[in-house]
Amino acid sequence: MKQQALTILTGLMFLCSLSMNLCGAQTTSEGPLRPKYEGQVIGGGPPVGVEEINRRYNEALKPSNDALAVANTLVWHGKWKEAKSWVLKAIALSPLYQPGLDPTWPKIGHPMNDSAVELLSLLDLWEGDDPAKVIEQLRPYLWRPHLSDPNNSDPVALDLCIAYCRLGQYVLARQFFNVGWLKEALMVPDDQKPTEADYHNLPDIGSPQGLETVCWLLLYKQVRYTFQDYVCYQDLQRAVRLMPGNPLVCYAMGSYLALSGGNVMPIAEANREARQYLKEALAYGSGLVLSGARQALQEVHREAPSVSLHSSGP
Repeated sequence: MKQQALTILTGLMFLCSLSMNLCGAQTTSEGPLRPKYEGQVIGGGPPVGVEEINRRYNEALKPSNDALAVANTLVWHGKWKEAKSWVLKAIALSPLYQPGLDPTWPKIGHPMNDSAVELLSLLDLWEGDDPAKVIEQLRPYLWRPHLSDPNNSDPVALDLCIAYCRLGQYVLARQFFNVGWLKEALMVPDDQKPTEADYHNLPDIGSPQGLETVCWLLLYKQVRYTFQDYVCYQDLQRAVRLMPGNPLVCYAMGSYLALSGGNVMPIAEANREARQYLKEALAYGSGLVLSGARQALQEVHREAPSVSLHSSGP
C-alpha cells in the first residue's frame, strides 16, 4: 500500500511537470506561481485516472527500468560489481523530476527512477564507498512520513542511518532511525509479543557500530522472503563484520545459511558455517533466539547426521 501510494504521487508529479512544460506556467514579477492541483492535469484537460497515470509514468521510465532489470539480475546472481555499471546506466536514462505540484519538493532535478538510486546507494555501502556520497545521492528520496511508522522500517532511512554511522555522526544517524523498528529487527513472529529476554539479544544501538548492525539486520529482514539470496547474504555479512559475536546476528546468519545457504555457496560449506553461527547463538542467546537456534541446528544435523549435536568442532 505504501509503495502504491508513492507510485501514484510520483505519477502525479510527472504528469503535472509534463503539462507545465507543454502549456507553460503562470509567472509574476516574483517568479513562477505555485500550481494548484484540483484533480486535473495542470493546464486543464479531463481528470486523469490512476491507470493512465501509471501507464504514462511507466512509459517514461521504460528505458531506465530495462537497464535496472539487468542490474537486479546481476545482483541476484552475486555479480554486484558488474551490476553497478547497469545501475549507473539506468540512472542516466531516467527522466528527471520537474517542478509540478510543489516546486520545493526535494526530488526536483533528481532521477525519477527511485529504485535505481536506492540500489546504487546499497552497492556503494556494500563496497565501502564514501558515505558522504551516499548521503548526497539518497537524501532527496527520503519520504519523511515513513520515519514515524514504528511498524515498517524504511530502506532509504536505513541506508542514510548507515552512512551517518560510518561518518561517526551518531546524533544525525539516530534522526533516521525509529526505535519502534527494534521489534522488527528481533525477527519475532508478528503474532507474538517480544519479551525482555528477546531484547537482550539486540546489539546496543547506543553506539554507531551497534546502530549500523541493527540497520543491516533490518535490511536483511526486508528482502528475506523475496528470493534475493545474495542480497540477504551480503547484508548479513556486514552485520557479522560489525558484531561477530552478537547472538541475534549469529542466529540470523546461521538460520539463513541453514535454510538457503546452498544458493550462495556449496551446501556442505553452508551447513558447516551455519552450525558455527547457531552454536554461538545457543551459547549467548536468550528467548526466541535460543529456541530458534536450537531448532535450526537440529535441522542442519538432519542434513549431516554424522556430526554430533554436541560436537565442539564445526
